[in-house]
Amino acid sequence: MKNGNVFERMESHKKPYYVVDQVISAIQEGRLSTGDRLPPEQQIAEMTGVSRPSVREALVILRFAGVLETRLGDGTYVRRANSAVRRKDTQTALLRLLEGGENPIDVIEARRVIEKGIVNLAIVAVTKEDLVELAELFDEMSRLVRENALDGLLRKDREFHMRVAACAGNVLLEKMLESLFDMMERDLWRDIKKRLLERDERYRLRTVDRHSRILMGLRKQDRRAASRSVDAHFDEVERMFIQRQG
Repeated sequence: MKNGNVFERMESHKKPYYVVDQVISAIQEGRLSTGDRLPPEQQIAEMTGVSRPSVREALVILRFAGVLETRLGDGTYVRRANSAVRRKDTQTALLRLLEGGENPIDVIEARRVIEKGIVNLAIVAVTKEDLVELAELFDEMSRLVRENALDGLLRKDREFHMRVAACAGNVLLEKMLESLFDMMERDLWRDIKKRLLERDERYRLRTVDRHSRILMGLRKQDRRAASRSVDAHFDEVERMFIQRQG
């Protein structure tokens, strides 16, 4: 990392996207390069005039987008400072993601809450026909994982979750979940999800296992097991987004 104050201080509008803007600008201008270690969160907060929680939120989205990586017990580093990161449209997309209130962790948490409620309702409403359809979708997901067909896997993952939502019989919850999925169909989200699936075979296999457990909980009408499986699924997703190991 070059000497001096890497970031400029912001005097007003303490928002996470300011930190995102500062990091990307520092990369674009050559003040940060691939492999450079960022200052600690508290120091970034002091340098930019942004609160530490806002700094943490900004770093999450930059890890989410693959710009940064956190090495456990070591620190946060620039993962890539290539031409893609230097493009203005990349910066704009990241800022829009934050300004639109679409912090990835917030979206994941929203899905967790909604889908736990959906599963609790589906437990008592699911039919044999529903279970057959869900089993067919699960088998398709398993096949697509074996074939490493990630676009198809993402489509079937959505179909599986939306089918569970339909089983719950609550149109409002179904629409809320569909809205979150639509949000995650945008180019940046899809690129990030595919990248996560591509880079970690264990994550792909665990994803299939979590869906298997959700299906089993519905079959057995085991509310506790199904709810735990939803939690475990989103715990795994959060770990992947937050840690972003290189």
